[in-house]
Amino acid sequence: MARALVSKTRGWAFDSPRACLIGPEKKGKRMIGKIKKFPKFLGEVQSELKKVNWSTREELINATVVVIIVSVLFTAYIYGVDLLLSNIIRSFLK
Repeated sequence: MARALVSKTRGWAFDSPRACLIGPEKKGKRMIGKIKKFPKFLGEVQSELKKVNWSTREELINATVVVIIVSVLFTAYIYGVDLLLSNIIRSFLK
């Protein structure tokens, strides 16, 4: 489906790669094609999930403990720097 020339194209016979209006027959065919491909997609997802190297429970617990400890230490560091800078600014403002 060709589109009519508009002033922005300056006569260069511009055709949009995606027409503004797609007929209902084309929409239906595309949807049916997608529906037919869906079971294949699910099969591929399942096969890919079998290839994943899943962590053990112990590895997950250890990683969680490390994240919590690092978060607490980082929070304490930021609190200390904030407290120090707040006191320095207060002493200048007095």
